[in-house]
Amino acid sequence: MKRLTRIVSVTIAALAVAGATIAPATAAPASHGEATLTVTQFEAELAQNAGLAPEAKANYEKFAAFHQAKKQKLVNYLNDPIFLAEVIYEMGLLSSANSPQEVKVTHDGDAVVTKTSNQENSFAQSAEKNAMTLAADRTFARVSQYTYSLMGITLTRVRLDMNFAYNASRITAVNSCVPSHTNYFPLRGMAATPSSYLSGNNGVCQATWQIAVGWVNGLNLGQRAALQKVVQGPWGLVSDTFGNI
Repeated sequence: MKRLTRIVSVTIAALAVAGATIAPATAAPASHGEATLTVTQFEAELAQNAGLAPEAKANYEKFAAFHQAKKQKLVNYLNDPIFLAEVIYEMGLLSSANSPQEVKVTHDGDAVVTKTSNQENSFAQSAEKNAMTLAADRTFARVSQYTYSLMGITLTRVRLDMNFAYNASRITAVNSCVPSHTNYFPLRGMAATPSSYLSGNNGVCQATWQIAVGWVNGLNLGQRAALQKVVQGPWGLVSDTFGNI
């Protein structure tokens, strides 16, 4: 596997939603027969990225403080094709679709997936509008995130920033639906295709994620696809899910 490249983001021109940040890293393409990732390579890449974001700095400081055996254990995970094939599946293990926050722990406590789904209300303000018009212009701003960490090191996060207009009985519009990701994982690339629509009284914001893994220790894992989907009702969250497709 070639040395990890610097952080690369999914670029979406519409990313003007408050709080939406992208600071991902991805690995360079690997080919059959190339050397596996080493502790030295991984630590050097974490050090190179440390100045780009507080989270990246925390990753480097945590890893640098590990003893050598613990560093090697983490890198062994990253060189294991079976483990890499399981990652997307594990991100979809969070079972309560309408829960605002969940945590799932696997691999004897080494791997942790966290889901957070937060909502804020806002109002369209105008001195010329009466109370009934203001009520019709209310919106939900929501952020959905799934974060995968390994041995305390944050590796991958997928995120949806969205905004829904609503009245007393239904979602009236999906004003925005913007995916982004952060990736310090040695996956070879991530990209998202967003879509949004109305469904009955609800609004839907979703992203189809394409994750190119490629060759890992002589095994071609190819490409994986996953769907991150949020269904918002006029009275709150209906479901927030992530899973293989």
